[in-house]
Amino acid sequence: MVSISVGRKLRAKNTVSGIQNSPLPAESMPEKRSVIHLENVYKIYQTGDLKVAALRGITLTVNKGEFVAIMGSSGSGKSTLMSIVGCLDVPTIGEYYLDSIEVRQLDERQLSIIRNRKIGFVFQSFNLIPRTSALANVELPLAYAGLKPKLRRQIAISALRAVGLDDRKDHIPSKLSGGQQQRVAIARAIAANPPLILADEPTGNLDSKASEEVMGILSRFHQSGRTVVLITHEPDIASYADRLIRISDGRLYSDEPIETHHKTKHQSISGSYAHGVSTDTEVTATDVKAVSAIGDSTEDIRA
Repeated sequence: MVSISVGRKLRAKNTVSGIQNSPLPAESMPEKRSVIHLENVYKIYQTGDLKVAALRGITLTVNKGEFVAIMGSSGSGKSTLMSIVGCLDVPTIGEYYLDSIEVRQLDERQLSIIRNRKIGFVFQSFNLIPRTSALANVELPLAYAGLKPKLRRQIAISALRAVGLDDRKDHIPSKLSGGQQQRVAIARAIAANPPLILADEPTGNLDSKASEEVMGILSRFHQSGRTVVLITHEPDIASYADRLIRISDGRLYSDEPIETHHKTKHQSISGSYAHGVSTDTEVTATDVKAVSAIGDSTEDIRA
Protein backbone atom coordinates (compact mmCIF):
# COMPACT_ATOMS: atom_id res chain seq x y z
CA MET A 1 0.00 0.00 0.00
CA VAL A 2 1.41 3.37 -1.04
CA SER A 3 0.07 6.47 0.68
CA ILE A 4 0.30 10.01 -0.60
CA SER A 5 -1.21 13.15 0.83
CA VAL A 6 -3.05 15.52 -1.47
CA GLY A 7 -2.73 18.12 1.27
CA ARG A 8 1.03 18.07 0.66
CA LYS A 9 0.63 18.86 -3.04
CA LEU A 10 0.66 15.19 -4.01
CA ARG A 11 4.28 14.75 -3.04
CA ALA A 12 5.43 11.41 -1.66
CA LYS A 13 5.77 11.13 2.08
CA ASN A 14 9.36 10.66 3.25
CA THR A 15 8.61 7.10 4.31
CA VAL A 16 6.91 5.97 1.09
CA SER A 17 8.12 2.49 0.17
CA GLY A 18 11.11 2.78 2.46
CA ILE A 19 12.49 5.91 0.76
CA GLN A 20 13.95 8.14 3.44
CA ASN A 21 15.14 11.72 3.24
CA SER A 22 18.93 11.72 3.57
CA PRO A 23 20.51 14.82 5.10
CA LEU A 24 23.48 16.22 3.22
CA PRO A 25 26.87 16.28 4.94
CA ALA A 26 27.38 19.59 6.73
CA GLU A 27 30.13 20.65 4.34
CA SER A 28 27.84 20.00 1.35
CA MET A 29 24.67 21.59 2.74
CA PRO A 30 23.69 24.63 0.63
CA GLU A 31 22.40 27.75 2.38
CA LYS A 32 19.05 27.50 0.59
CA ARG A 33 16.88 24.42 0.20
CA SER A 34 18.16 22.45 -2.76
CA VAL A 35 15.98 20.48 -5.14
CA ILE A 36 19.03 19.04 -6.95
CA HIS A 37 22.42 18.41 -5.39
CA LEU A 38 25.15 16.43 -7.16
CA GLU A 39 28.47 15.89 -5.45
CA ASN A 40 31.52 14.72 -7.47
CA VAL A 41 29.36 12.65 -9.84
CA TYR A 42 30.95 10.36 -12.42
CA LYS A 43 29.13 8.21 -14.94
CA ILE A 44 31.28 5.51 -16.49
CA TYR A 45 30.10 3.16 -19.22
CA GLN A 46 32.02 -0.06 -19.85
CA THR A 47 31.98 -2.30 -22.92
CA GLY A 48 34.40 -5.17 -22.51
CA ASP A 49 37.70 -3.65 -21.46
CA LEU A 50 36.76 -0.19 -22.73
CA LYS A 51 35.65 2.39 -20.16
CA VAL A 52 34.15 5.73 -21.18
CA ALA A 53 33.53 8.49 -18.64
CA ALA A 54 30.48 10.45 -19.79
CA LEU A 55 30.49 12.61 -16.64
CA ARG A 56 33.65 13.56 -14.78
CA GLY A 57 33.32 14.94 -11.27
CA ILE A 58 30.15 17.01 -11.62
CA THR A 59 29.26 19.05 -8.53
CA LEU A 60 26.07 21.06 -8.91
CA THR A 61 23.28 22.49 -6.78
CA VAL A 62 19.93 23.83 -8.00
CA ASN A 63 17.89 25.54 -5.32
CA LYS A 64 14.13 25.65 -4.99
CA GLY A 65 12.57 28.16 -7.38
CA GLU A 66 15.50 28.46 -9.78
CA PHE A 67 15.20 28.37 -13.58
CA VAL A 68 18.40 26.78 -14.88
CA ALA A 69 19.43 26.12 -18.48
CA ILE A 70 22.08 23.49 -19.28
CA MET A 71 23.85 23.77 -22.62
CA GLY A 72 26.43 21.62 -24.34
CA SER A 73 27.36 20.29 -27.74
CA SER A 74 26.68 16.73 -28.89
CA GLY A 75 28.77 14.34 -26.80
CA SER A 76 29.30 16.88 -24.02
CA GLY A 77 27.52 14.76 -21.42
CA LYS A 78 24.37 16.87 -21.08
CA SER A 79 22.07 13.96 -22.01
CA THR A 80 23.78 11.74 -19.44
CA LEU A 81 23.43 14.50 -16.86
CA MET A 82 19.74 14.82 -17.74
CA SER A 83 19.28 11.04 -17.29
CA ILE A 84 20.82 11.15 -13.83
CA VAL A 85 18.94 14.28 -12.73
CA GLY A 86 15.74 12.66 -14.03
CA CYS A 87 16.44 9.41 -12.12
CA LEU A 88 16.54 7.47 -15.38
CA ASP A 89 20.07 6.40 -14.43
CA VAL A 90 22.27 6.58 -11.34
CA PRO A 91 25.86 7.78 -10.86
CA THR A 92 28.73 5.30 -11.01
CA ILE A 93 30.58 7.37 -8.41
CA GLY A 94 29.37 10.30 -6.33
CA GLU A 95 26.15 11.37 -4.66
CA TYR A 96 22.87 12.73 -6.00
CA TYR A 97 20.15 14.14 -3.76
CA LEU A 98 16.75 14.94 -5.27
CA ASP A 99 14.58 16.99 -2.90
CA SER A 100 16.77 15.68 -0.03
CA ILE A 101 16.45 12.02 -1.05
CA GLU A 102 19.69 10.19 -1.87
CA VAL A 103 19.08 8.63 -5.28
CA ARG A 104 22.10 6.41 -5.87
CA GLN A 105 21.03 3.68 -3.44
CA LEU A 106 17.44 3.34 -4.73
CA ASP A 107 16.27 0.27 -6.62
CA GLU A 108 14.27 0.39 -9.86
CA ARG A 109 10.89 0.33 -8.13
CA GLN A 110 11.86 3.19 -5.84
CA LEU A 111 13.28 5.17 -8.76
CA SER A 112 9.98 4.83 -10.61
CA ILE A 113 8.13 6.19 -7.56
CA ILE A 114 10.55 9.11 -7.33
CA ARG A 115 10.11 9.91 -11.04
CA ASN A 116 6.33 9.88 -10.63
CA ARG A 117 6.20 11.99 -7.47
CA LYS A 118 9.19 14.31 -7.73
CA ILE A 119 9.78 15.10 -11.43
CA GLY A 120 7.61 16.49 -14.22
CA PHE A 121 9.15 15.56 -17.58
CA VAL A 122 8.79 17.54 -20.81
CA PHE A 123 10.44 15.87 -23.82
CA GLN A 124 11.29 17.10 -27.31
CA SER A 125 9.08 14.45 -28.91
CA PHE A 126 6.09 15.15 -26.57
CA ASN A 127 5.70 11.42 -25.69
CA LEU A 128 1.91 11.56 -25.72
CA ILE A 129 -0.09 8.35 -26.10
CA PRO A 130 -1.71 8.21 -29.58
CA ARG A 131 -5.46 7.74 -29.87
CA THR A 132 -5.79 8.91 -26.26
CA SER A 133 -7.35 12.26 -25.37
CA ALA A 134 -5.38 15.17 -24.00
CA LEU A 135 -7.23 14.77 -20.71
CA ALA A 136 -6.35 11.07 -20.42
CA ASN A 137 -2.70 11.83 -21.22
CA VAL A 138 -2.56 14.38 -18.40
CA GLU A 139 -4.33 12.02 -16.01
CA LEU A 140 -1.85 9.20 -16.59
CA PRO A 141 0.80 10.07 -13.94
CA LEU A 142 -1.99 10.78 -11.46
CA ALA A 143 -3.39 7.31 -12.10
CA TYR A 144 0.06 5.81 -11.50
CA ALA A 145 0.17 7.77 -8.24
CA GLY A 146 -3.07 6.07 -7.17
CA LEU A 147 -5.45 9.03 -7.21
CA LYS A 148 -9.16 8.36 -7.47
CA PRO A 149 -10.73 9.02 -10.90
CA LYS A 150 -12.82 12.03 -9.87
CA LEU A 151 -9.89 13.83 -8.25
CA ARG A 152 -7.41 13.12 -11.03
CA ARG A 153 -9.89 14.36 -13.66
CA GLN A 154 -10.37 17.58 -11.68
CA ILE A 155 -6.61 18.10 -11.41
CA ALA A 156 -6.01 17.25 -15.10
CA ILE A 157 -8.64 19.76 -16.27
CA SER A 158 -7.05 22.46 -14.11
CA ALA A 159 -3.62 21.62 -15.52
CA LEU A 160 -4.93 21.87 -19.09
CA ARG A 161 -6.61 25.16 -18.22
CA ALA A 162 -3.29 26.44 -16.93
CA VAL A 163 -1.75 25.91 -20.39
CA GLY A 164 -4.80 27.24 -22.24
CA LEU A 165 -6.09 23.91 -23.54
CA ASP A 166 -9.05 22.95 -21.37
CA ASP A 167 -11.28 23.36 -24.43
CA ARG A 168 -9.14 20.77 -26.25
CA LYS A 169 -9.29 18.17 -23.51
CA ASP A 170 -11.09 15.60 -25.67
CA HIS A 171 -8.77 15.93 -28.68
CA ILE A 172 -6.28 13.16 -29.47
CA PRO A 173 -2.67 14.18 -30.24
CA SER A 174 -3.04 13.87 -34.02
CA LYS A 175 -5.76 16.54 -33.89
CA LEU A 176 -3.47 19.00 -32.12
CA SER A 177 -0.65 21.14 -33.48
CA GLY A 178 2.93 20.52 -32.35
CA GLY A 179 2.76 23.48 -29.98
CA GLN A 180 -0.52 22.26 -28.52
CA GLN A 181 0.89 18.77 -28.03
CA GLN A 182 3.82 20.21 -26.12
CA ARG A 183 1.43 22.25 -23.97
CA VAL A 184 -0.43 19.02 -23.15
CA ALA A 185 2.94 17.51 -22.19
CA ILE A 186 3.60 20.47 -19.89
CA ALA A 187 0.16 20.06 -18.30
CA ARG A 188 1.01 16.40 -17.69
CA ALA A 189 4.35 17.42 -16.16
CA ILE A 190 2.84 19.88 -13.67
CA ALA A 191 -0.32 17.94 -12.78
CA ALA A 192 1.13 16.16 -9.73
CA ASN A 193 2.89 19.31 -8.43
CA PRO A 194 6.41 17.84 -8.54
CA PRO A 195 9.22 19.89 -7.00
CA LEU A 196 11.12 19.76 -10.32
CA ILE A 197 10.14 20.32 -13.95
CA LEU A 198 12.78 18.80 -16.24
CA ALA A 199 12.48 19.95 -19.86
CA ASP A 200 14.71 18.19 -22.39
CA GLU A 201 14.88 20.20 -25.64
CA PRO A 202 11.19 21.16 -25.27
CA THR A 203 11.21 23.39 -28.38
CA GLY A 204 13.31 21.13 -30.61
CA ASN A 205 10.36 20.11 -32.81
CA LEU A 206 8.54 23.46 -32.78
CA ASP A 207 8.52 26.56 -34.97
CA SER A 208 9.50 29.94 -33.53
CA LYS A 209 5.96 31.00 -32.58
CA ALA A 210 5.15 27.73 -30.82
CA SER A 211 8.57 27.84 -29.13
CA GLU A 212 7.76 31.28 -27.68
CA GLU A 213 4.42 29.99 -26.41
CA VAL A 214 5.96 26.95 -24.74
CA MET A 215 8.79 28.93 -23.17
CA GLY A 216 6.28 31.55 -22.05
CA ILE A 217 4.39 28.84 -20.16
CA LEU A 218 7.56 27.45 -18.55
CA SER A 219 8.61 30.99 -17.58
CA ARG A 220 5.22 31.68 -16.05
CA PHE A 221 5.31 28.50 -13.97
CA HIS A 222 8.81 29.39 -12.82
CA GLN A 223 7.53 32.82 -11.79
CA SER A 224 4.90 31.07 -9.68
CA GLY A 225 7.69 29.41 -7.68
CA ARG A 226 8.43 26.18 -9.53
CA THR A 227 11.95 24.85 -10.12
CA VAL A 228 12.71 24.37 -13.82
CA VAL A 229 15.77 22.74 -15.38
CA LEU A 230 16.01 23.13 -19.15
CA ILE A 231 18.31 21.14 -21.44
CA THR A 232 18.90 22.91 -24.75
CA HIS A 233 21.45 23.65 -27.45
CA GLU A 234 19.76 26.93 -28.49
CA PRO A 235 21.13 30.13 -26.89
CA ASP A 236 17.87 32.05 -27.40
CA ILE A 237 15.91 29.35 -25.57
CA ALA A 238 18.52 29.17 -22.79
CA SER A 239 18.18 32.94 -22.30
CA TYR A 240 14.72 32.45 -20.76
CA ALA A 241 16.44 30.99 -17.69
CA ASP A 242 18.00 32.86 -14.77
CA ARG A 243 21.18 30.78 -14.75
CA LEU A 244 23.20 29.16 -17.52
CA ILE A 245 25.39 26.08 -17.02
CA ARG A 246 27.65 24.89 -19.83
CA ILE A 247 29.00 21.37 -19.94
CA SER A 248 31.86 20.08 -22.08
CA ASP A 249 33.64 16.71 -22.14
CA GLY A 250 31.65 15.58 -19.13
CA ARG A 251 32.73 18.50 -16.95
CA LEU A 252 31.08 21.76 -15.94
CA TYR A 253 32.65 24.42 -18.11
CA SER A 254 30.84 27.48 -16.73
CA ASP A 255 28.02 28.40 -14.37
CA GLU A 256 26.80 31.98 -14.42
CA PRO A 257 23.65 34.07 -14.00
CA ILE A 258 21.88 35.38 -17.09
CA GLU A 259 21.85 39.16 -17.05
CA THR A 260 18.48 40.81 -16.47
CA HIS A 261 18.48 42.91 -19.63
CA HIS A 262 18.72 39.75 -21.74
CA LYS A 263 15.44 38.57 -20.21
CA THR A 264 13.31 41.69 -20.67
CA LYS A 265 11.79 40.63 -24.00
CA HIS A 266 11.03 37.12 -22.74
CA GLN A 267 9.32 38.43 -19.60
CA SER A 268 7.12 40.60 -21.80
CA ILE A 269 6.21 37.61 -23.98
CA SER A 270 5.39 35.34 -21.06
CA GLY A 271 3.43 38.09 -19.34
CA SER A 272 1.25 38.77 -22.38
CA TYR A 273 0.86 35.04 -22.97
CA ALA A 274 -0.48 34.69 -19.44
CA HIS A 275 -3.36 36.97 -20.41
CA GLY A 276 -4.43 34.98 -23.40
CA VAL A 277 -2.18 36.13 -26.27
CA SER A 278 -1.62 33.35 -28.84
CA THR A 279 -3.95 30.97 -26.99
CA ASP A 280 -7.44 29.70 -27.66
CA THR A 281 -8.48 30.13 -24.03
CA GLU A 282 -7.71 32.99 -21.67
CA VAL A 283 -5.00 32.04 -19.18
CA THR A 284 -4.58 34.11 -16.05
CA ALA A 285 -2.17 34.15 -13.14
CA THR A 286 -4.88 32.44 -11.09
CA ASP A 287 -4.67 29.42 -13.38
CA VAL A 288 -1.01 28.97 -12.49
CA LYS A 289 -2.03 28.17 -8.92
CA ALA A 290 -5.10 26.12 -9.81
CA VAL A 291 -3.49 22.70 -9.49
CA SER A 292 -1.91 23.60 -6.15
CA ALA A 293 -5.24 24.87 -4.87
CA ILE A 294 -6.83 21.50 -5.52
CA GLY A 295 -4.08 19.93 -3.43
CA ASP A 296 -5.07 21.92 -0.35
CA SER A 297 -7.55 19.27 0.77
CA THR A 298 -6.51 16.84 3.50
CA GLU A 299 -7.77 13.67 1.85
CA ASP A 300 -5.36 10.72 1.78
CA ILE A 301 -5.41 8.69 -1.43
CA ARG A 302 -4.27 5.07 -1.18
CA ALA A 303 -3.41 2.58 -3.90
